[in-house]
Amino acid sequence: MNLFYNLNAVWNVLLVQFTSARPKDIKIEKKADVTLIYDESNNDLVGLNLFNASSYMELKVDGQVEL
Repeated sequence: MNLFYNLNAVWNVLLVQFTSARPKDIKIEKKADVTLIYDESNNDLVGLNLFNASSYMELKVDGQVEL
């Protein structure tokens, strides 16, 4: 799993990648501040974007977020 946050590059969005594989086709589902990203071929959740991330957690990093 990879997490990325850079306020200057992608605004206030935490990007979460669950797999390194890139699906050919994706589908998205938006729920409030969360966009879920699925592999359309098998409905696996491959990533998500958390908008307004700083309102949910304190982020003092530009780039890769360590867990």
